[in-house]
Amino acid sequence: MSKRTCGATALLFPLPTVIVGTEVRGQVNYLTVGYCGMIGGPPSTIAVSIGCQSATYEWIESCAGFSVNIPSSEQVVQTDYVGIVSARETDKSGVFTTFYGEMEGVPLIEECPVSMECRMVQVIRLGDMLACLGEIVQTHVDEECFVGGDIAISRVDPVILSPTEAEYLRVGEVIGPAYEMGESLRRSYE
Repeated sequence: MSKRTCGATALLFPLPTVIVGTEVRGQVNYLTVGYCGMIGGPPSTIAVSIGCQSATYEWIESCAGFSVNIPSSEQVVQTDYVGIVSARETDKSGVFTTFYGEMEGVPLIEECPVSMECRMVQVIRLGDMLACLGEIVQTHVDEECFVGGDIAISRVDPVILSPTEAEYLRVGEVIGPAYEMGESLRRSYE
């Protein structure tokens, strides 16, 4: 199989699409972020990267916390909107219904099926990006997303970003049970 070199290109697929919520001087702001991921635990820690062109970039270092909200495909238009307009020119606080959990000054989005309150742990400058590390303090999940006692990703229906194609996608089909499929291969190597 032939491979093509692509340089130092970040091609980690897929990217979850999340909406970061902040509040500075009483002003609620939401920003769509494609660079987000779990980085450890316990304590459960999440990282979101924010570009320098964003007003959130200027504000986030002064925040004690932030929220990470996972929109469903039903919110894809609003999700895209809060990512393409700047808080410098547009008040985005009315796009979603804001609610608050345990942390003061950390706005959460009612319409999103999953919302996490995060305590700011560290901000790292990486070129023209800020990597914000947050300890997850509380997670709020819509009741409709549970099957039995578990959260079903199909019920969350998260928005996935394909950055190379500039498209939003849905989670696809199940291909097999995690942590079980490799057992037969493990036995063959023992």
